[in-house]
Amino acid sequence: MIKRTPVNDRVSIELRADFLNIFNRTVFGLGTGGDQYGSVLNDKVGNVPARISSLSNYPREIQFGLRIKY
Repeated sequence: MIKRTPVNDRVSIELRADFLNIFNRTVFGLGTGGDQYGSVLNDKVGNVPARISSLSNYPREIQFGLRIKY
């Protein structure tokens, strides 16, 4: 998102916000393969059920920036 505001004829201010994973959705990394919806969780490896071993994406991240143009 960008908001540009003119101060006068020569100067303007730009406020910027960048969002990564804005809704903070979790995607689990499954140790035995599969997709993010856990269809592999019904499979068995030997007699051991498949387990979630990690996260496959990053947490919510927001970056703000301010620029003065003259």
